[in-house]
Amino acid sequence: MAKAQSSLEFLLVIAAGIMLLLLLLPSMNYAMKAIVFTMDVVSARDFASSLQAEVDQASFLSDGTKKQLIAKPVGEWRVSTRENVLSVSLFLDGEEKKVFQVFFPNTISMDLVAKEKTFFVVKKENGKVLIEYY
Repeated sequence: MAKAQSSLEFLLVIAAGIMLLLLLLPSMNYAMKAIVFTMDVVSARDFASSLQAEVDQASFLSDGTKKQLIAKPVGEWRVSTRENVLSVSLFLDGEEKKVFQVFFPNTISMDLVAKEKTFFVVKKENGKVLIEYY
């Protein structure tokens, strides 16, 4: 009889543990998304900062200058331009949450959704600072 009771108590403890895990699962999922998004924000901020430094440097150097940068998005980045401003937008659950901007000395054109490692080349041609990606 004592063995049956201890087995029953063991099953109740296991069931309570499983129920607790099921109750905590949604908040753990949200916390994980928040951690991944924070890592993505740091990566995008560093990329935008490096890109701005390269653009500033290229604007003072001679034609033929080239510098390659690597973007490593964890989530989804949209890299787009409007006149002379390049924006790196980050999305969480399909909604734009954070934007970093890079200013160019001239008008540029680009629209890209990056979900994996992407290479960017900042170069100066004919007195203009340009950016390409692949």
